[in-house]
Amino acid sequence: TGALRRSVFVERTERGSRVGASMEYAAALEFGATGAGKSRNVTILPRPFMRPALDATRDRLGDVFRETVVTRGR
Repeated sequence: TGALRRSVFVERTERGSRVGASMEYAAALEFGATGAGKSRNVTILPRPFMRPALDATRDRLGDVFRETVVTRGR
């Protein structure tokens, strides 16, 4: 449905920026979970989506932050 993708956010903090996803199941997908589901006997295997994105763009992060500051005027 694209809900998880739409829930990804970036916010400024006093120390820099914070990236996350606001959907309640985002952490379970990223890291996996045990004891999930109505009967609490479901195991969810990890299906990372944030870490691979970070790994794929790590070399460009400095450029992305600089472009964002210039575009948004700090």
